[in-house]
Amino acid sequence: MRARIALVAIVSLASIVPSGAKPLDARAVLAAERLATGGRAWDRIGAAVVTGTITEGGAPGTFEKTIDWRNGHSRTTQVTGIARQLSGYDGVEWGSNNGIVNARDLPALIEDARSKAFVERGGWREAAFAGNAGLRAVAAEDGQSVTIAFRPAGGSDVALTFDATTHLVTRITVDTDDGPLVTTLSDWRSIGPVRYPFRQDTIDSTGSETLLEVQSVRLQRRADPAAFARPRPVAHGHLLAGTSSTTPITLTGSRQSHILVPATIAGTETHLIFDTGAANYYSPEAARRFGLAVSGGLNLTGVGESSTNGGFAVADRIAIGNAELRDETVIVAPLPFPSTPTPQGPGAEGFAGFEFLYEFRTTIDYPARTITFASRDQPQPAGGVKVPFYSDGHALYVEAEVEGHRGIFRLDTGDGSTVTIFPKFAALHALDRGEGPAPAPSGGGIGGQVKARDVTFSRFTLAGLHFDNLPGRLSLNKAGAFTSRTLAGNLGAGVLRCFRITFDYQGRTLTFEPGPPAPGCNGVH
Repeated sequence: MRARIALVAIVSLASIVPSGAKPLDARAVLAAERLATGGRAWDRIGAAVVTGTITEGGAPGTFEKTIDWRNGHSRTTQVTGIARQLSGYDGVEWGSNNGIVNARDLPALIEDARSKAFVERGGWREAAFAGNAGLRAVAAEDGQSVTIAFRPAGGSDVALTFDATTHLVTRITVDTDDGPLVTTLSDWRSIGPVRYPFRQDTIDSTGSETLLEVQSVRLQRRADPAAFARPRPVAHGHLLAGTSSTTPITLTGSRQSHILVPATIAGTETHLIFDTGAANYYSPEAARRFGLAVSGGLNLTGVGESSTNGGFAVADRIAIGNAELRDETVIVAPLPFPSTPTPQGPGAEGFAGFEFLYEFRTTIDYPARTITFASRDQPQPAGGVKVPFYSDGHALYVEAEVEGHRGIFRLDTGDGSTVTIFPKFAALHALDRGEGPAPAPSGGGIGGQVKARDVTFSRFTLAGLHFDNLPGRLSLNKAGAFTSRTLAGNLGAGVLRCFRITFDYQGRTLTFEPGPPAPGCNGVH
């Protein structure tokens, strides 16, 4: 039996088709597509193994993807330059790189992943889907295409566009948390009794593009559950002396809130910004200084409205104090900030963050200006407030409250401001009252600057600590991470510096211990 599809909502087509569009029989549209691509042959297919080339960041690589046609579970191996990455879906998206296996359990991403899995396996061809009484199809005014919009159970909104002549799907739009993800399908070819699109071109809301060009498709009657198993984690982190390593940090930047740490990369001393949302990331100039060979490519998106390209390299050793990572695949791309030299040498030449947080129990003590890496079996702090966190694969997310409204915030030590509220959350809770100076670029990162308006929040609450009359920002960006439809906002170092924070990635918790009164933290209770 094929899995049944439940539709929890039929999405309005008004926003995605011209005003003169004409309604059609959705069942006839779906039946025509099913017949054009294989008809009853789809009922005999349990899985497919797809191989080919993948181009992102302007560089080609190879991929192999196994898809379970019954439930959408998948596993992909991608090789780009020297980087070999695994990813998959088993009800939750996961990724594996540098021996780390991490689930993307942020609630909005779970919804997005369900819809991606649905379209990956062509779930619209199932009788349970086509038989939904509320499903509607609308033809474009020129008569060249037909669109059906819907929402798979527990998923995000999806729109399918069919060619009115060939009946094949030409475009799939998934309304992800960061905006529309649009995939154009073409070059449909016969694979045994069915047809499959050999060219799949995907563009996200920032303009970042990923092109799949399929070379082969192997159909299977049954899926092997072992083909979708997550790999076992492999530790890359080592403490060179004792069970912990404490290193002084410097708070830098215009607000004296970015964390600057001394580091050694492939035997060369440098300084890095420690950013909870960042991977090991260096500028091209720094990579040359470290003797790293760059290859491959990837798309990089972040807080801005655009994207940039990067490449990969391998660093045999990355050390902060006595905490060391070995044989790490790193990202090489332009820095989103100017690197200003210091009397001690070059300024910050890149980032560290996620890999250290995952490999070690990490404590950032803002008041004492230290960072400590300990083995995972070290005891948790006895005091403080323990808070669970979510992950998008790299960044961390916690619940907090602004003016009585609870939401999920990205925890971002790389953001020097206090709290930035995202547009949809602000609109939902009437937080944008049109006050403050005219919007202007205000900081930024990967993908460009953040357009924001300065505001003051009467109360912000994190881990039991209340901030009264907290200066903050309202994001006015139109694309990128700061336009999330479900997240409340971004939580920066202007608030985090009032705490000693311990990160326990294995336990999926953070422990917040309030520090003594300090500039910006006075009056906090």
